[in-house]
Amino acid sequence: MVVLAMVGLAHPSAAIARGTVGAALRRLVRQEYSALHACYRQILAQDRSRGGTVFVELEAGQDGRVVKARVVRNELEHAGLADCLTTLTRGWRIPDLQAQAKVVLPLTFRPDKGQFVVHSADVRRVGMHSALLNAKNVGITQSSMSLLSVKGSAVVKPHLGALWFVLEGRGRLVSKAGWAARLRAGEVVMPRVGGVRVEAKRRSLLKILTISPTAHSSKKARRPLRLGRIKTFQYSAVDKSLFAGVVRLKAGQQLSARTHLSEDTLIYVLKGKGQAVVEGRRRAVGPGTGVGVSARREYGLQATTAMRVVVVYAPRGPERRLRREGLLSPTQ
Repeated sequence: MVVLAMVGLAHPSAAIARGTVGAALRRLVRQEYSALHACYRQILAQDRSRGGTVFVELEAGQDGRVVKARVVRNELEHAGLADCLTTLTRGWRIPDLQAQAKVVLPLTFRPDKGQFVVHSADVRRVGMHSALLNAKNVGITQSSMSLLSVKGSAVVKPHLGALWFVLEGRGRLVSKAGWAARLRAGEVVMPRVGGVRVEAKRRSLLKILTISPTAHSSKKARRPLRLGRIKTFQYSAVDKSLFAGVVRLKAGQQLSARTHLSEDTLIYVLKGKGQAVVEGRRRAVGPGTGVGVSARREYGLQATTAMRVVVVYAPRGPERRLRREGLLSPTQ
């Protein structure tokens, strides 16, 4: 579990020496833990092994209320974290801290090397792409999951063996050779390798979930292939390194605990709320949440409300159990 801890206070004032200000700050840290941790999630969404201490200098105004906050040392070297912490701490009230007095608040963020849940809202967008699940943030090595956002028209270079699932919006995909495939919410497309043009319909934002295996054959797709608007899809037109399907769970239903010896599991929540459980650790999940579980780790999913999720196995194989449990269509 990620732990945020205040490791000390650095200020020569008598109030600190007596410990009254220190006690107040520790109380504030406990009260604001969730908000402080939310700032740190932006870093964990990129790399779950990063940790360190951020030193925030707080300056008091009237009644001990913080009027100025700035980061004086940032071991994580992340500007977004610094901005988030200063915005959050500005306005805190620290009893017994006199006007214009300053205190340094060290906040230690410990990395979560067992992290398995990433929220899309915490993922940094670079151009059109947002890396949701990969080796750095959840430890999966045989596939990755990203979000692609296109407004207007853009040229995209898909990975070999990639699968696109359209989350929202309408448009089309056009290859250099002129082959085209329709794009609309709920449809699945296998894009051509080597560069395609994605065209969003006027006033429409296309959001696409991209799934890319890291192990695949060298055989390339000659044209975009629209696999259709179907409840469950299995992708094996280019190679057999990937399975992806849409699973529906009723409120209270669960994907019971299971472990795969050599396959990575990726889950993306399309609708509903629930809890992902990996080796006894529980994390809340909802729309836009990604779950990544590497091979040999036990996992499960419990639905609090009716859920619809994309389940990916790399390589394919564990989907046979989903069929036996009636969670997939018999024809898929």
